[in-house]
Amino acid sequence: MKKALIFFAIFLVFTSCNRRVTDNDNDDNRAPVISSVYPSTAERGTTITVHCSAADPDSDSLSYLWTAESGGFDGSFTSQSVDWNAPMTAGTYTLTVYVSDGELSDTAYNDITVTGSTLPTSYVSGYVRAGSALMSTMTLAGVEVCIDSSCMTTNTTGFFGFSNVEYGSHILSAVKEGYISYSETLVVDAPSEVIYISLNPIGSFCDFDIEPTALDFETMTDSMAFDLYNNAESPLHWSIGFEDAWIILPVDTGSTAPSETTSITVLVDREDMEEGEYSGLLTISADACSTRYLTVTMEVIDGDSPVLYVQPSSIELSPLEGDAFIIVQNIGTGYFSWTAEGTEDWMGVSPAIDIVSTERDSITLLIDRTGLSSGTYNGEVIINTSTAGSDTVAVSMEVVSSGNFSIAPDTLNFGIDSESENMTLTNNTGSDVSWVSMASEDWISTPSGSVSSMSADIVGVEIDRDGLSTGSNIGYLFISSPTAGTDTIVVIAENIVSEYFSIYPDTLDFGNTETSLVLNLHNMTTDVHNWFITSTGDWFDISETAGTLTEMDGLAIDVTIDREALSYGIYEGFIHVDVPGLASDTIYVSALKSGATGEIFAVYPDTMDFGDSLSVKLLYLENTHTSPLTWYGASAEGWINMERTTGSIPGSSINDIDISIDRDELAPGENHGFIYIYSPGLVGDTIAVVAEE
Repeated sequence: MKKALIFFAIFLVFTSCNRRVTDNDNDDNRAPVISSVYPSTAERGTTITVHCSAADPDSDSLSYLWTAESGGFDGSFTSQSVDWNAPMTAGTYTLTVYVSDGELSDTAYNDITVTGSTLPTSYVSGYVRAGSALMSTMTLAGVEVCIDSSCMTTNTTGFFGFSNVEYGSHILSAVKEGYISYSETLVVDAPSEVIYISLNPIGSFCDFDIEPTALDFETMTDSMAFDLYNNAESPLHWSIGFEDAWIILPVDTGSTAPSETTSITVLVDREDMEEGEYSGLLTISADACSTRYLTVTMEVIDGDSPVLYVQPSSIELSPLEGDAFIIVQNIGTGYFSWTAEGTEDWMGVSPAIDIVSTERDSITLLIDRTGLSSGTYNGEVIINTSTAGSDTVAVSMEVVSSGNFSIAPDTLNFGIDSESENMTLTNNTGSDVSWVSMASEDWISTPSGSVSSMSADIVGVEIDRDGLSTGSNIGYLFISSPTAGTDTIVVIAENIVSEYFSIYPDTLDFGNTETSLVLNLHNMTTDVHNWFITSTGDWFDISETAGTLTEMDGLAIDVTIDREALSYGIYEGFIHVDVPGLASDTIYVSALKSGATGEIFAVYPDTMDFGDSLSVKLLYLENTHTSPLTWYGASAEGWINMERTTGSIPGSSINDIDISIDRDELAPGENHGFIYIYSPGLVGDTIAVVAEE
C-alpha cells in the first residue's frame, strides 16, 4: 500500500545532569545554572510535559531551547516547559535543553526511558475495484475484505471500513467469486489509512466483462450505455443479439483492442406500447468466450393521469458526503400534492410538502452525523402523494469523523518579481492537524506546521529567483497531512533577463468567477519594438491591440469578459501577440459559466479538443452540495495525463485539474480517447478527448 511520508521537526527535550557551561571574560556576569530536568520516563505514543529547573545568579532573564533525537513537540520548544510526543518504539532517547541569559549559557542532557505496550489505533478504509486499467474506476460489491481475522463485505460502491486497527503489520485480504484472491502485508502507521484494492477476474485466452449487467430505463429514460472490457492480450470480436422489437442497438457488432473498452449505446422505443413493465435480454457473444447477458427493463405508463416519478431510488453517502437531493416529478398529466419524511432521527427533508404538476420538485435530504459513532446507518425517505401513490428512497450513510482539511488556492503565481506568496490552510476537523510539504523543484520552499481544530492559518511560500530558468518556470508543492492525504499546489514564476521580450502568462483562465485578467508585455531589450494583437473568440475584450514599447519598458493589457452576457458552458479562444522580427506567442483563453445543469456533481466540458498544438487544458468539477464530495478519475489512453486522479471538492465550489497530452505518443491523424470522472453514489461523466498530430 501507499504509505504517507511522515516528516518530523526533530526538536526534542532532554533531561540529565550531564552539563556544559559556557563562559567569557566578563567578570560582572555569571552563567545560569540548570539544577534538574524531569521527568525521565514516558509511555510510548503519549505526550508528556518536560520541565527544566534553572536559575541565574545575577537574576537575569533566561531563554530556553530544546532539541531531541526523536519524537516531536506539541507547541513551543523555546519555553521552560515543553510538551514532548514520545516515539512509538520503546527505548532510551536523549533530550537536550540550552539555557542562556543572552551572553552565557548552561546545557543539560538526560535520557528518557520510553516503555509500554499500548498501541494507537487507526481507521482503515477503502474501495475494491475491478482489475484492468480501464476498469479501475468500476467498484465491486460483495467482496469479503479481511484484516487478519476481522472481516466485512463491501457495499454497493465497493467501500469497506475497519475501526480500531492497531499500528503495526497486518494481513489484508480480499475474496470474491470469479476473481483472483488478493492478499498483502498492510503496515498501519497513521491515524487513518485509505486503500484501493484491485481484483483481477479469473481469465483465459478469451476474457471480457460487461458493466453494468442490467439497464433499467424506468419510465422516462430512452438512452443508456454499458461498457465492454477486453481483459485479454488479443483483439476481441463481438456481436449482440436480442428478440424484443422495442430494444434498439445503433451498433450490434464490433471489435475491442487488448486491454481496451468499448461503450455500447442501448435505446428503447415506447411508441405504441401498452401500459406495463417490460423486460428483455441482450446476448453478447465474443469469439470463443462464454456468452455474457445483459437485462434491459423499462416501464410504459398511462399518460392520462398523474404519475409519481422519484429519482434516485437509493442514496449512499460516503464518510465525507453530506446533504443529498431527491427529485419528485409528475410524468403524467394533471397534478398531485406530496409529503416527504425520513424514518430516522439523523435524517430530515426540506421541503416536506408541496404540489407538483409539470415541473420537477427538488427535496434536500439533510444529514446530521452529530453524536453518531463510526459505522453504517440505513433508513428511508417515504414520499406519499394525494392521487399518484407513494415511493421510497433507500438511504445508506457511513460515519467516520466530521470535518475536513483544505488548502487554497491551488495555484501560486509569483509573476516576474514576487518572492513570497500566501496560502490558507483551513482545519474544520475536531482535532489539530499537522502537515508537511515537499517540492518538485529546488527553488520552491517547503514549509510545515500544525493547524488547530476549527481554525485557519495563512502560510507563506517562498521561491529562490536565483534558481529560476529563463522564461516561464512551473513546479509543484505537495502538502501532506494524516487527515487529508496529499494535495498539490501549482507554483508558477517568470524569470525575465535582459535582451528579451516577454509575453506572459501563456494561459488566461477566467474560471467560474473572474471577469478581468492581465496580459503582460515586457520589452527587456535596448531597442524600440512595435507589437500587434489578434484574437479568436468574440466573448472577451482586449483593452489594446497594437502599440509600441520603448527599451526596458512594460505594459499590462486588460482582458475582460461580461459574465452576464454569457450563456452557461465552457468558453475557449486564443490571443496571438506578434512583435515583428523579435517574438510571437499564442495565449490560450478559457472561462466557465456554471450552475445551469441542476446536477449535484457536474463536470465541464464534455469534450476537450487539443487541436494540433495545445498540450494542457483545464477540466472543471463542480459540487453544488453544501458538503464536500469525493471524486475519482481515470484516463483511457496512455497519451492522456491527469494532474490528479482523486480529490475532495468543498461544498458549493468548483475545482479545476490540468489535463495534458503527450504529443510524442500520438498516432498520425486524429486521436480519440476519454476521461471518466465519478463521485461514489452519483452518476459519472465521460469526457471525450481529441488531439490532432
